[in-house]
Amino acid sequence: MLRYIKMNNNFYNKNIEESIIIGEAKYKDSKKISEIHESRFPKPYGINYIKLLIKNDINLILVAKKEKKIIAFMVIQKVLDVSEIITIAVEKNYEGSGICHKLILDAIDRLKKLNVKFITLEVSNTNLRALNLYSKNNFKKKSLRKNYYTDQFGEKTDAYLYERKL
Repeated sequence: MLRYIKMNNNFYNKNIEESIIIGEAKYKDSKKISEIHESRFPKPYGINYIKLLIKNDINLILVAKKEKKIIAFMVIQKVLDVSEIITIAVEKNYEGSGICHKLILDAIDRLKKLNVKFITLEVSNTNLRALNLYSKNNFKKKSLRKNYYTDQFGEKTDAYLYERKL
């Protein structure tokens, strides 16, 4: 199921309107999803792993497209009535444009229809943009996981566990 979302970028201090289409990822989207992930994370998922994620029915993988080009994606794992956001990423030049916010809203709508009661996620305590995104979307900080991540320099960073009730 595709949803057509009209985004007014004036809210994000841009002067153009753009149309973003959010839908479920297809197997053919693996390469672009892998490229975006590789450009945004120090330990990227390879294309073969992305293909496995897409094939597995336990996962909900959403993509955001602009002019038929994937510019962002989100991986959610569904287990009974709890889902976990595994990863979310947007191309660098679309950062701060509200696309990840729209992906989260779309995912919430889909998960409610699947009778999911909670969404959880882990996020680095140093990722201020992501922390703001999750707070904006009513996720609540539940706990701290010490030394959970290793950054691109080999340094350990803590992670917050967030949760949102649906």
